Amino acid sequence: MGISCKSTPKEIQNESLREEIVRGESVLDIVKESALLNVVIRKMGSEYPVSVSVVNGTETRWVQIDKPQKNVPDLLRQISEVTNMSLQEEKGYYF
Repeated sequence: MGISCKSTPKEIQNESLREEIVRGESVLDIVKESALLNVVIRKMGSEYPVSVSVVNGTETRWVQIDKPQKNVPDLLRQISEVTNMSLQEEKGYYF
């Protein structure tokens, strides 16, 4: 499993606080409430055997999905739609 999401130091501090808040919640719960993309991707990496890479500069986009899919590829498609980004899969890795 691999996961990446680049953040600036200020964003890392804010993200650390946000991760403390959502530590007990599942990724499906946090996307219903609204969360930063970098938090969602890191949370996915801790819950699912998935490799996701996010383009630098997009990690601060907000993700909110009323009815998130439980299947990882479908959930990633939903995330890419709400963040207005393209999703590419290559041999089990998502970009």
